[in-house]
Amino acid sequence: MSGKPHDKSEKRQKSKSPAHGDRFDIWLDGKLKTAYGSVLDEPIPDDIMKLLEQELVRKLDSGS
Repeated sequence: MSGKPHDKSEKRQKSKSPAHGDRFDIWLDGKLKTAYGSVLDEPIPDDIMKLLEQELVRKLDSGS
């Protein structure tokens, strides 16, 4: 006996089910979207975007 499942559908089901860590990530992602989804949908204020862009340019210029 090789220890492999004889039923191909059983093997398919096992390969499609997420690993334990993946299930937690999916659950956590859903909870975070429920709690903070409306905040994430808000636009980023222009002054903050300018600061982020300036920091990105500074980092790219310094090679970091």
